[in-house]
Amino acid sequence: MTPEFNLLCQLCQPPSPDRSALHAAQLISQLDDWTPVVGRAIEHELLPLFGQTLLREHAASLPPDLHAALQVRLERGCEAAMALTNALHNLLDCCERQGIEVAPFKGPLLAQRAYQNPLSREFHDLDLLVRHQDLERLLNALTDLGYTHPPDLSANQRRALAGYAGQYILFSPDGQVSVEPHWWLAPNTLAVDLDYRRIWSRVRRGRFQHREVLELAPEDTVLMLCIHGGKEQWPVLKQVVDLVWYLSSVPTLDWPSLQRDAEAWGIARMLRVGLLLAKRITPATVPERVRAWIVQDARALALADVLWRRLDGGVQLPNPYRLDRYYRAIRERGGDRLRYLWRTLSTPRAVHVGLLDLPLSLHWLYSSVKIIHDGLALPLWKLLRQVSEVIGSQPKIAPKKHP
Repeated sequence: MTPEFNLLCQLCQPPSPDRSALHAAQLISQLDDWTPVVGRAIEHELLPLFGQTLLREHAASLPPDLHAALQVRLERGCEAAMALTNALHNLLDCCERQGIEVAPFKGPLLAQRAYQNPLSREFHDLDLLVRHQDLERLLNALTDLGYTHPPDLSANQRRALAGYAGQYILFSPDGQVSVEPHWWLAPNTLAVDLDYRRIWSRVRRGRFQHREVLELAPEDTVLMLCIHGGKEQWPVLKQVVDLVWYLSSVPTLDWPSLQRDAEAWGIARMLRVGLLLAKRITPATVPERVRAWIVQDARALALADVLWRRLDGGVQLPNPYRLDRYYRAIRERGGDRLRYLWRTLSTPRAVHVGLLDLPLSLHWLYSSVKIIHDGLALPLWKLLRQVSEVIGSQPKIAPKKHP
């Protein structure tokens, strides 16, 4: 583990008897240059928590210019978080007036539940879970508030998104707020087929600032965090830290129920990998009896090792809509792996629908367009580009000068 990454992990642990500020102080005393550490905190979207911990516990060890810079960045982050939180309240007010049930997740609600402070977590958008039958009503409500789909998406492309992405993204009139209504927690192409009736049956009311909100049950929140991290291959440490802090905030978690649902829905390996990553930061986060269950899956152990080394090496953002060995390896059931392969190969995305404007009655042809584009046209184009680059890089021979 690099020193910068090690210090970042130390400073982002939740308060616990095992956490030692002394260890972090020793690492800080060995620093010659703060730039790489602060850079890693920004890269992993942990600057608010990182900065708050430094200013609270190690202010005397900070150079004056870093102390001042952190305060400025935290103040700016505070303004952005408050703006998004206010936007969430406006959205919830609108949904309540129209009788649309939505359950916010991640964003400011997770910051409040996990960190007990909405300003300790960096977030850039607002995520809402909505029943599929209520989706059109929610989209109409967002439109009434001035939110719009990206302008470069046609109606056919939005229809395609509805079939595979499990979410839309809409932007406020000033472009400062993005809202993502979800009816699934993962793209259809990943074959993470959850029992959403069961999830909605467990949604409960909780207090968020001055109001009551619908929110996922704690066990479903843990699954959501592991699915979200898993579908993106845990690219930033913030996702692991979110899981660590949330687990620390829910001491009465129903672990047997959580494990049963994960196994029934074919996402036990996703859960195991998430918990293994969380255990790297705070071992006590995972109860002893659950640790015994985790280590029963050797593939999960290997995947967690790879992902942890990748986190230490730098942020990578893979594409969950392309074939990848990881997405096969993260599933423990053969049937889920086959469904992932078939859906990823055959499901047309917005980019494919944008290639050809077909009438609704011929939309079934987009699967063929996708297969031809990805399997033939795109590889051929890449090959021709490589050949062109090779030819273009050859040294030019000057013509001979005749006497």
